[in-house]
Amino acid sequence: MADKADVEAALALLVGNILYPAGLDGAGGYDMAAGYGVAGGWGNPAAMQTSAAGLPVRVYRGWPVAQQLDPDLAVGVAHVTVFEQPGMSRLGDGSLDADEMVAAPAPTLTATVAGAAVIFGGTAAVGQIAGVAADGTSYAHAVQPGDTPLAVAAAIAAMMGGGVLDTDAGQALNDEAGDSLFAEAAAAAVPAAALTSAQAVALDVAGGAAALAAAGAAGAVLLVPTNRPLCARVVAAAVAMRRSRQQAQGFRITCWAPSSASRDAICALIDASLSDTRWLQLPDQRARLLWRNTVSDDVTTKARLWKRDLMFVVTFWTTVRVIAPTMLFGDPTLNGSAAIA
Repeated sequence: MADKADVEAALALLVGNILYPAGLDGAGGYDMAAGYGVAGGWGNPAAMQTSAAGLPVRVYRGWPVAQQLDPDLAVGVAHVTVFEQPGMSRLGDGSLDADEMVAAPAPTLTATVAGAAVIFGGTAAVGQIAGVAADGTSYAHAVQPGDTPLAVAAAIAAMMGGGVLDTDAGQALNDEAGDSLFAEAAAAAVPAAALTSAQAVALDVAGGAAALAAAGAAGAVLLVPTNRPLCARVVAAAVAMRRSRQQAQGFRITCWAPSSASRDAICALIDASLSDTRWLQLPDQRARLLWRNTVSDDVTTKARLWKRDLMFVVTFWTTVRVIAPTMLFGDPTLNGSAAIA
C-alpha cells in the first residue's frame, strides 16, 4: 500500500538521480529508507562524488541534524532533504471503482487427470487450493503449512470418504485390511514412490506416465472410484488492490547549501526537472506531481547556510491489498443436467 513514506522515498530517489545522472551506485549508493550518501553511516565527506551541480550533495528523507549538517557545510557538502509539509493536505474525491486485480502467481502444485486417477506433483504452497470434481460433486483443499502432494491427495480422499493406502513398492497394492485395491469403494491416496511401472499400468492410469515421471518421488496419486470423467485443478489466491482514499499532500524539498551559488545551482537542476515531471512512480501506482511554491531563506547566511524550499504537491491513492476469491470450478446446468466446468 502506498503512503507518505513511499512518496518521500520516491521523491528522494528522483532528486538523487537528477543530481547524479551517471548513477547513484558510483556516488556512494542509495538507500531507500535513509537516502543517498547516508547508507552505512555518514562516512568521510571528502570521499563523496561531485554532483551535477558541481559539489557533493547528500539527499535523504527527514530533517537535517546540526551535528551532521554543520561539518558537511564547512567542507563544501550540501544537503537536500525531503519532508512532508504540515498543513498542506487535501482530501480528494472518493473512489467507487471496483477492486483492481493483481496478477496471481502461477500455482506450484500440479494436478493431472489420468483415467480414474489424479496425479499430484510439484510443490504445495500456502495460498493455493487444489480441487477434484467427480460425479457432480467438487472437493477442495486449501494448502496448509507443511503440506506435501500426498497430504493434499489424502485430504481430498478423506473428503470423499477414503484415505491413504498402505503400500509396498514392488508388491500388489492393498489397503490396510489386505483387500485388493480394485475392491476399494472409496477414494484412496497413494504415494507415487510406492508405484512400480507395472503397478501404474495396473492402476489404469491412462496417459499418466509423463505426469508420474514429472511428479517424481514426492508426488502422489489419488484414485477415485468412478466411471465418469474427472476434473482436477489447482489455483493460487489472487490479490486485489482497493483504492480507499485519495489525497493531495504537500512535500518540501529543501536545499541546505554552503553558498548562495551552490544553492542556486542545486535548486535550478531540481526545480527544472521536477516541474517537467508529470507523474511520480510509486510501488503500486503513478502519482500526480505539481509545483506549488518556492521560498528562499537567506536570514541564516551568518551561519554559512543558504537555504531554499521547493514545494510540490503529490496526489496519490492510499491503497489496500485484499485477498480475492479464485474460482476453482463452475457449476453450470446443461440441458437440465448439472455439470462441473
